[in-house]
Amino acid sequence: MRDSDLSGADLLGADLRDARLDGADLSKALYLTQPQLNAAKGSRATLLPSGLAIPPHWN
Repeated sequence: MRDSDLSGADLLGADLRDARLDGADLSKALYLTQPQLNAAKGSRATLLPSGLAIPPHWN
């Protein structure tokens, strides 16, 4: 899912374990949680909704 625009995507209950989110735009994704992000892989270029933080293990 690298560099994907996930605006409006409903991520309720989505298993993002080891999902590659490098550069993805998740800023307007629905129901995204911090535990989902923590289980995924991404980068500082990944855009997140307000209230969620880039996990420390992301490069």
